[in-house]
Amino acid sequence: MVMKKIVFIPKSNFGLLSLIAILLFGIFLTIFYIFVYLGERGGETFFSNMKLAIPITIAGLSGTLSFLFGIVAIFQKKDRSVFLYISTVLGFLIFLYIIAEIFSTH
Repeated sequence: MVMKKIVFIPKSNFGLLSLIAILLFGIFLTIFYIFVYLGERGGETFFSNMKLAIPITIAGLSGTLSFLFGIVAIFQKKDRSVFLYISTVLGFLIFLYIIAEIFSTH
């Protein structure tokens, strides 16, 4: 039986970019919720309140980029790390949520 070493941190640049992007997602989502907690509310359109629109837009882009960078790192660069798989799955779920929000009727 061959024992493989478990690697947590990605070795490729795309893997590291995927981790950075998912961390930025968390940071900007936290900023968004801080503004909501402080009393900011949305308006008629998505960009009615820029204090809310900018952080949530950057968070969504960061999550999607985490998914894309993770896919490149896994399939093209053959990077196999635990945090890379976690960030890629989270990025995919964020991407699905964004697509659902765009195409669903409210």
